Amino acid sequence: KQWYQRRVAITAGNKVVKKMNKATVKIHFGIPHCNVRDLKILAFSDAALSNLPDKTSSTRSFVIFLSGKGKLAPLSWCSRKLERVAKTIIYAEGIALGKCLDEAINLKQTLTQIMNLGKDDVVNHDLIPIIGITDSKSLWDNINSTSQADDLKLRREVASIREQLELKEVAEVKWTPTELQLADCLTKTTAPNESLIHVLTTGEFNIQL
Repeated sequence: KQWYQRRVAITAGNKVVKKMNKATVKIHFGIPHCNVRDLKILAFSDAALSNLPDKTSSTRSFVIFLSGKGKLAPLSWCSRKLERVAKTIIYAEGIALGKCLDEAINLKQTLTQIMNLGKDDVVNHDLIPIIGITDSKSLWDNINSTSQADDLKLRREVASIREQLELKEVAEVKWTPTELQLADCLTKTTAPNESLIHVLTTGEFNIQL
């Protein structure tokens, strides 16, 4: 049963892959030559509440890009069962964003090492800033509020994200409408995936975030 649920959890992500397999598609991995100060990491995250067959388990997803001179190159993506049972969508979105930002921070550390941008293994937070992107307005409001969330579990997720912002590990968390949330189709089988496929194949995302 557990194996079956995990299989179902990645169905949304496989939807994109299957569509791409129907035709000859090339994924765009490169970005134009540019100054390192023009680079940034865009981390899109999403969640769906209680959408698995057991009606209690949820899913989370993210897709992370390196951005430079108007072009995006995919660095990492994920679509899987949420590690915990979520009672509310805002809590599920909080977990999803937290996991996404953790992955983005790890990717930035790898990039800075490859590009020799750090000093004594210390990451320069001014270079390749990380921008987290969520379509949950409630979560975004909680992150930017001076008050604490009533839900203790959500409060912990939000506190962790706030700490990453305070330490400048993450430059900013932005809200975007669902139609511009590239990770949306990785959690919901009914969500359109054309925007994500377009970005993956062309590297173009002509929306100012």
